[in-house]
Amino acid sequence: MNEHLIIGPPGTGKTWKTTQWVADAVKKFGPTRVLVSSFTKASAIELVSRLGDVDIDPANVGTLHAVCYRASGRSQVAEGKLKEWNEAHPLLTLENSGPDPDESNSLYSADAATGNALMQTAQRLRALMVPRDTWPDEVANFQKLWDDWKTECGYVDFTDMIENALEDSTVAPGNPTVGFFDEAQDLSKLELALVRKWARAMEFVVLVGDADQCLYGFKGADPRTFIRSDLPEGNVKVLEQSYRVPAAVHCAATNWIERCDFRFPAKYLPREEEGACRVIDSTYKVPYFVDYVLSAVAARDEGTHMILASCGYMLHATIRELRVAGVPFHNPYRTRQGAWNPLRGGADRLFAFLAPQAKWGRLWTWRELWRWVEVCSAKGTLNTGMKSLIQTKAKDAESGRVTESELHACFGSHWGDLEKAREAGLELHWLQARLSAKGRSMLTYAMTVLKRRGLDALKDTPKVIVGTIHSVKGGQADHVWLIPDLSRSGYAEWNGTPGERDGIRRMFYVGMTRARKRLTLLSPASAYCADELVSVV
Repeated sequence: MNEHLIIGPPGTGKTWKTTQWVADAVKKFGPTRVLVSSFTKASAIELVSRLGDVDIDPANVGTLHAVCYRASGRSQVAEGKLKEWNEAHPLLTLENSGPDPDESNSLYSADAATGNALMQTAQRLRALMVPRDTWPDEVANFQKLWDDWKTECGYVDFTDMIENALEDSTVAPGNPTVGFFDEAQDLSKLELALVRKWARAMEFVVLVGDADQCLYGFKGADPRTFIRSDLPEGNVKVLEQSYRVPAAVHCAATNWIERCDFRFPAKYLPREEEGACRVIDSTYKVPYFVDYVLSAVAARDEGTHMILASCGYMLHATIRELRVAGVPFHNPYRTRQGAWNPLRGGADRLFAFLAPQAKWGRLWTWRELWRWVEVCSAKGTLNTGMKSLIQTKAKDAESGRVTESELHACFGSHWGDLEKAREAGLELHWLQARLSAKGRSMLTYAMTVLKRRGLDALKDTPKVIVGTIHSVKGGQADHVWLIPDLSRSGYAEWNGTPGERDGIRRMFYVGMTRARKRLTLLSPASAYCADELVSVV
């Protein structure tokens, strides 16, 4: 059998090991004969970026959807045409994150409009390959409307990409000799069927993942499908040693995950450091724990902090506290999520504005000037027509630095106002008074950080990471603060039949095992929580 399975529990160096195997395959078979796919674009890029001087054909790298999309001739994606759908079907409006085949794992929110709930159910049933004649009537009727609309317009949706490839292709695009599929535990039954069909034409296929870290059951992923019972023992390799998770956290996490009804038993060892676990009397609604995070960040000796919840709304109070205190935070794994990356677009513009202060006596380059002028109102800041001129100059690679006479021409009398403000140490007030609405939105928080924490706090990578558990898969921090609460739908899953709890257990297991030193569990804010979690920490 040419299918091989690599089980990589948390922190065991799965990506590093996979990179080594990919590099060996490229050297042996050539850069066009190796296919590398992962569940998200970010993880696929990270894996390939570690190859160093080993080249691989970019067309052979990406999510499974992206590989199919490129091979299909880049058809128009239905998810990018939802405005048309919503106009035609106002009672079944849809909202999603946009037509990106590399990010198709996060499309619809079932908590939004009725159309979204029906779409998510239909997509899951398709991912599970459930015969349509067994679907609930309202879901089947919705799917027919959706299919008819796509056909009429000539569009395909993300699931079509996989279904069409499964029906029409016998080999993977480019006819690779070897295929590596990372984070395979989160592939749906439909996606795994396609991978295994392609595998028949390859010398060998490697599925890399960990059943205990399956997070996308609500989209059709199932560890039972990921792990084949008929694989020869020699085709399964387990990475046993964690280089991240300390003994105390490992003990709590193992105690928790072993309560799952279905698991693939695999040896898993903690690193030598003892670490720590604790429960504190603070909830996501009253996040006094943020005070500790603030003091730890100020001390600069406590490492990194990761604040995690099962749902984004549970982070609102924490984010508010961090913003008021001017503490830099981010989510490097979900850079498009603005609420979790409030310095995005603001810090670099503020740096550009302050560039002359970084080295006294020098003036801006045209690019630096445009970075902050772009988000200012022209009226009260520049002479007529100068904003367009600055933009044009900024695009010219040879434009160099702005001369003082050019600054006088651009700003007119306002240049003198800025010089006076600088002499009085009020240049930020001068800038703030001239920001457009967009500029205020982008720079206000960066200014707060600068005033409260200093310039270094803007320059350095933030020590605090904020996000949902799903968003930080593959990430880590020295200290993890984990919120045990669930949404109503999550609690319904937790409070259902015992077997339905496995998805919730795996989600919190992923959250727990991000910790390198200490895991702190907050107290539940309500009865809607995974109540057993407190007992294992």
